[in-house]
Amino acid sequence: MPHPLGASDVGLLRMGSTPTVTAGPANALCFLAVGFTNPNLAVPGLCSNVFTDALLVKGMGVTSATGTITTSTPTFSTIIAPNIIFGATLFSQVFALDVGSPNPIQFAASNGRSVTVPAPNTTRVNLATRIFNSVGGVTATEGIYFTSTVGYALVTKFSHL
Repeated sequence: MPHPLGASDVGLLRMGSTPTVTAGPANALCFLAVGFTNPNLAVPGLCSNVFTDALLVKGMGVTSATGTITTSTPTFSTIIAPNIIFGATLFSQVFALDVGSPNPIQFAASNGRSVTVPAPNTTRVNLATRIFNSVGGVTATEGIYFTSTVGYALVTKFSHL
């Protein structure tokens, strides 16, 4: 069950993979585990060694009938965080619930991957304008806005009817 892994600095650290899982069990719940060490630990009853200390574990979603989670957009397997650990090597592995497995531990384990966190790109500044109104509800006619530096923003078009 291979999974790719990459890291980039987009004003924040963006770590993830696309596609996220291939050749996994069909219709299986998957988890992404990320850590700072690779114990390469053999666990009796698990189909593969454990290649991460799993300091962070996130639900990724459910595989398709063919055992894949494939998308061209960021998914639950994408981690976005302040880039304060640049230079560190991170190790990842995907685990999928595999109720059809004959092994005592019914999880399929992917290959282990590693990535070195890139240095922050201090020349890149992402500005986002935030508009909101906390008074007046949906009938409000005024709002406040300000511009801030963030790692991501949702582009939205408002039109007046």
